[in-house]
Amino acid sequence: MFKVALLLSVLSSVKCGNILVLQDVPSPSHTIWNTELAKGLARKGHNVTMLGPDDFKNQKLIENFHYIELEAIVDKGVEEAIEEAMDAPLLKNMLLFYEYEMETCKKIYENTGMQRLLNYPDGFKFDAIVIDMTLNCMLPVIKRFKFPPSVGVTAFLFPHYLSLDFGNTIHTSYIPSYALSITEDMNFLERLQNFLFVNSDYLLRKYYVRKTVQRLANEKFGESLGSLDDIRRHISMLLVNVDMAFHYPQELAPNIIPVGGLHVKRAGQLTRDLEEIMDKGNKGVILFSLGTNVRFSLLKPHIKSALLGALGKLDQTVLWKLDSNLTNVPSNVIVRQWLPQTEILAHPNTKLFISHGGGLSTIESAYYAVPVLGIPFFADQFPNLKLMEKKGLARIVYYNSITEDSMYKSIREMLDNPKYSKNMKDTSNRMRDQPQTPLERAIFWIEYSIRHNGSGFLNLKSRDLPLFITSGQDIHLFLLLLGCVTILVVVSACKCCISSMKSKHKLKTQ
Repeated sequence: MFKVALLLSVLSSVKCGNILVLQDVPSPSHTIWNTELAKGLARKGHNVTMLGPDDFKNQKLIENFHYIELEAIVDKGVEEAIEEAMDAPLLKNMLLFYEYEMETCKKIYENTGMQRLLNYPDGFKFDAIVIDMTLNCMLPVIKRFKFPPSVGVTAFLFPHYLSLDFGNTIHTSYIPSYALSITEDMNFLERLQNFLFVNSDYLLRKYYVRKTVQRLANEKFGESLGSLDDIRRHISMLLVNVDMAFHYPQELAPNIIPVGGLHVKRAGQLTRDLEEIMDKGNKGVILFSLGTNVRFSLLKPHIKSALLGALGKLDQTVLWKLDSNLTNVPSNVIVRQWLPQTEILAHPNTKLFISHGGGLSTIESAYYAVPVLGIPFFADQFPNLKLMEKKGLARIVYYNSITEDSMYKSIREMLDNPKYSKNMKDTSNRMRDQPQTPLERAIFWIEYSIRHNGSGFLNLKSRDLPLFITSGQDIHLFLLLLGCVTILVVVSACKCCISSMKSKHKLKTQ
């Protein structure tokens, strides 16, 4: 009887695990992505505890989904950093990103939500930890709960520093960095820029940012914490927000699983007033949203005026998600502080999406086949929109060059040229043609990690080797040195021969 009970308990623990989801990025877009994954695990029957920056006010939670809020880690400093990044050069943007990461970790280690999780009983057991890898703040929690099978995730598409962390090959000759406004078709100078940025960013993170985070973690958890690099090495798998039918195709190591668009869900019912607006939009509806971080108040006055002027010239209805109350709004523009983006994109009358080009929004627009007019502001928004522009899915209007006339002409080009809609429909069909949804695939691999006590056996040996070796630079340098030595020997030998011949000729002449 005891054996039967033991067998049943083992089977139940495999089917319904106790899973901890950790998110340290205080960004609403990351919260959307991570929460959709966490709720998907809960709907599958797992008991899910999530630590993150959302407050989930006025939201009905699933019974077996438990949330611990990281309170007050999002403040006005984030808005100020975004405003500074909008006009900052590349190097300054890098430094702002590093400062953002280190300040976020500091706030998390001082947070009551983090302490609440750490106060769980010593013997409390999680069957798996799912950890957002975009920053590095949550790594000590893995050791606190005695190293259960751990799976890394990132909504930040697939940044190169995580690719290198998990032993994946980086091809800087045709895979652009998340921070550069270039495509896979690079000229020599762009390849040089991409190579220098990827490698310098990786080295600065490794020897500056992560050293600082290590110090902050030691102050919180003590010197017995050990190396965060060793804890990171325990994470055996990475789920990335990439879809090869939409993003640039690239090689992936066996321990890296593409689950791009797992946040995209089936559209629900529009509210009655929005449904009436959408149905009455005979000439089409345009959705305008700059995401969750770029606020209207941050825009320059002449940009605000240009946007309102251009939108007012259109015959289409414009639904504008805006955090501010505006006066003198054109009659065809409807301003709301919140709009159901999925439901609007899924409606057949939606003809265009004016967007900042964030990772989640671009995937969602492609899934629902709505062309994009992009206004990028910082980070991955530039390469996201460059990719879409190259594929004929989008058109870019750069923030500092916006005028009423340029904005209006760009909107008209998007609406009147059928190539954008056709290309989007083709992309959407390819993205939907999968044997399972990205969310189902993500859940499968997390459960797989639980069943097999991690998935370290999928790791390539390259994960344990330095970039100097995996990139073949040691061989290249050796061959270069060997070639130089060979040339020197040959040149020296030739000089000796010539000198000897001259001496013999001189003696003969004498």
